[in-house]
Amino acid sequence: MYGDRSRLIVLTDIGGDPDDEQSLVRRLTYANEFDIEGLAASASGTPDELGCAVTRPDLIREIVAACGEVHASLRAHDPAYPSPDALAVPRDASGTEIHAILEVAAGDDPPLTSCRRAVIRVE
Repeated sequence: MYGDRSRLIVLTDIGGDPDDEQSLVRRLTYANEFDIEGLAASASGTPDELGCAVTRPDLIREIVAACGEVHASLRAHDPAYPSPDALAVPRDASGTEIHAILEVAAGDDPPLTSCRRAVIRVE
């Protein structure tokens, strides 16, 4: 817990299916209940399914921008809603690797991506 709210880093494989976008919208609806430390896009799909990494941080940015359009209304209900600037996704904050957990499990050392660096910076 960080203060009275749990700290959270949202890692999503957004872009593969519409449900990922819907889930992020739902998560941001409750952004006042958590201390969201970061939003990051990871590769969607399975390694054999796509053939290449599909990483869509632009979809996260679009959803955060849409939240910005209703931010004043959200703050009227609870001043704990973070501003769109607080949720901003840096231009390079995405993981381009496909399923790094599989790489680690296989004993490989996956590259240190901008997404991983952002997670490491959160203390």
